[in-house]
Amino acid sequence: MHNRPFAVLGVVLLLVVGLLGTPVLGQPDETVTLQRVAAGDRIGTAVAVSQRFFPTADHVVLARADGFADALAGSPLAGLHDAPVLLTAPNALPTVVAEEITRLGATAATILGGEAAIGEAVADQLADAGLVVERLSGADRFATAAAVAGAGGAAAGGRVIVALGSHPDPDRAWPDALSAANLAVDGTPVLLTAPDLLPQATRDAITALAPSEIVIVGGELAVGPVVEAELASTGATVTRVAGDSRYTTALAAADEALDTSGTRQSTSVPRTVVFTTAEAYPDALASGALLPYLPAVLVLVPTETLDESVRQWLQERAGEFDEAWHTERVLKMVEKLKRWQREKTKLSPTATDRRKNADRLATIAGDMFEVLSDLRLNKKQIDLVVEKLKDYVQRIEKCEREIGLCESRAGIEASDLRKVLRKKPAPGTKEEITGKRFSESDIAELEDLDALIKQAQKRVKRVEEEAIQTVGELRSTHEQ
Repeated sequence: MHNRPFAVLGVVLLLVVGLLGTPVLGQPDETVTLQRVAAGDRIGTAVAVSQRFFPTADHVVLARADGFADALAGSPLAGLHDAPVLLTAPNALPTVVAEEITRLGATAATILGGEAAIGEAVADQLADAGLVVERLSGADRFATAAAVAGAGGAAAGGRVIVALGSHPDPDRAWPDALSAANLAVDGTPVLLTAPDLLPQATRDAITALAPSEIVIVGGELAVGPVVEAELASTGATVTRVAGDSRYTTALAAADEALDTSGTRQSTSVPRTVVFTTAEAYPDALASGALLPYLPAVLVLVPTETLDESVRQWLQERAGEFDEAWHTERVLKMVEKLKRWQREKTKLSPTATDRRKNADRLATIAGDMFEVLSDLRLNKKQIDLVVEKLKDYVQRIEKCEREIGLCESRAGIEASDLRKVLRKKPAPGTKEEITGKRFSESDIAELEDLDALIKQAQKRVKRVEEEAIQTVGELRSTHEQ
């Protein structure tokens, strides 16, 4: 049986996971462990994502919390800056966002949208906090996306992505543009269009960017043939990445991102999956910035039941993903590497036993190479593991402080406290245990303290189970 770590965002699904290279989801002998990344509202959810996946960041990207258009085009820019996307109210920076910016240690912020979207009061708050503030905006969502694309520094002759950015039905206006983030992890500009009309701002941006290739994300019901013809008239090669629904369009874009044909190096292909809701944009907006950071691909899912197309895609693609950033597995592998390194140090070939030691050294080297290859860790993933390890140790230390405080109030250690409670003094008498005398009146407080100690010990046990390491092993790994 395999335990797979999943992270769930909000009341819907934002799942960040490295899937095992074995048969996947939905089989009777498989266990799925869900780790929820959530908050009470959309602003808090974006903060929770930042806290979970960004140990630090020099830059943050801010978008309005009550609209999706500006944030959709901001994902590539966030990726270029290794920045999270945070959401804000129009007229004031929420305290939770300000605190998260401080935690990240950010020194610069990019505001997406004009003053009607995010007012100058927010910009002033950021500047007063010592950040260098930049605003990227236009007269409408199409012009703002064009401004963001221009700020990305894309070279002429590259690729541009065009996706639907407006629709009479607002629920249809954002999913394809969110899926386009799969193709923009390298900073490829994302421009927005209406279904049957290419906006002037988008047309002007394409002229300025002078791409050799334009990729439309979405079917003809989303971006119609008239727009496709206008794009083709620019002289660029126009291709379309689409499915027959928002779910299959996202899968098609993920497939494109996972493609290793041509000159692309297999090591640059994402090996992590982000699942996010296709039914409500607020929780989904923070997910785009994770794709270049992890790196990952994005898949859209319904709120309640896994779409069959997604299930089938997972089963077909399972072997291409791993759990490279999964902390528990990494810690086990690191422990193996340390053990082999210690053995290697002791096995420097000697004149009397050179062949035997040399053969063992060769075996160790092969084993180490295999583990390192399996890890496939980059610096950002290592940072995630280190942060998770710190979290484990901090949780344990907090529990130990609580236990110590209870023992101090009781005047005896936890193990002796249990002896007192097992051998309660008779009414009107005192019982001497471990050199101290306890009366019946002492028992009620001692029982309360014992209950608190047991709760703390249970939390320590849960940490050990989550990390698949004992407290001693966790401390040893943390120290080294």
